[in-house]
Amino acid sequence: MNCKLADIDLSKNTALTYVSLNNNQLTSLDVTASEALGTLFCMGNQLTELKADNVTKSVNCSKNNFTLATLPALPCKTYTYAPQNAMQIAAEVKAGETVDLSAQNHITGLAESPQTTTYTWMTEEGTALVAGTDYTEEEGVFTFLVKQDVPVYCEMTTAAFPKFSGSNTFKTTTTLVEGGSSIEGTRHNAPVITATRGNVLITGLANGCDVKVYNLSGQAIAVQTSTGNAVNFSLEPGLYIVKANHISCKVNAQ
Repeated sequence: MNCKLADIDLSKNTALTYVSLNNNQLTSLDVTASEALGTLFCMGNQLTELKADNVTKSVNCSKNNFTLATLPALPCKTYTYAPQNAMQIAAEVKAGETVDLSAQNHITGLAESPQTTTYTWMTEEGTALVAGTDYTEEEGVFTFLVKQDVPVYCEMTTAAFPKFSGSNTFKTTTTLVEGGSSIEGTRHNAPVITATRGNVLITGLANGCDVKVYNLSGQAIAVQTSTGNAVNFSLEPGLYIVKANHISCKVNAQ
């Protein structure tokens, strides 16, 4: 413990029954050679890889750098994996740009089948962001629509690893959403959008451009690929978010 170990080789220690390596600097750990190992403590390291399927009684690997996608599903009787260190994301993004958390979705983990991850974006002050107003989501890929005055982060919960809850929720580091391309005309290559009575016409597109329309809940409801410089959507009258050329904007098609 607390020896500042950056690596350790236990491949020849086959008779170990108890291992404690808390608060070191390990990034990977393999204890599978210790066939009689009953208890493993390795919390407070920098682990992103752990091979410990052989441990029978207890494993504590909390406060490491595992994500939902990299955390091992261990069969031991007592498994303590929460909390983990915050998952690193970009320190700054611009409105209209994306944060991709899709790898953290549809994880099997300790469940019997892949589980859907619930994402909640929060400000540092504890206010939840609103899908369709602050961002859109498509299978774990988030596009920010507007500038945020304070840094934000994402909380993730899943039945794949149910101990990530409450104060132990799995979360990202914070990012500051700056002003960018969320407002029409903020870039020279911004498309022109005309909307009325459910008809949404987008012009000024490059051939082969993917154009997506979202409702205010952040759900994609229509998509087209331009074969010229324009696409047209016939929708129910209402408010929508259109994304094209990496630019997102809210349109009123009442």
